[in-house]
Amino acid sequence: VFTVAGSRRELAEPMLLTTPRGRGFNNAMKHVTAVLLIIGLFAPTGTAYGKAAFYTKQRLIETAEIIAIVDIPALVETATKGKHWTYRQAASAITIRTLKIQTRVT
Repeated sequence: VFTVAGSRRELAEPMLLTTPRGRGFNNAMKHVTAVLLIIGLFAPTGTAYGKAAFYTKQRLIETAEIIAIVDIPALVETATKGKHWTYRQAASAITIRTLKIQTRVT
């Protein structure tokens, strides 16, 4: 037997804990959960802009600044710290053939 909010109840009965005014904690928790969920949905996150580009082969060729066939003979292990991550490999490329070079006029 437990006394909850001034009344005697058997242990087998479901208990609703109440505040001194008689309002249930369960109801208050629903409101708190709803408010936190709404805040979480509209809270500002990091700024990220991007658009996936699914171009056709023709569109890729038209928009490319350079198209070249290169040979990468070997990779060199390194640990160069960049702004956002650490580069673990470096390579030098040998240009075999340049197919397109488009310079921008500014």
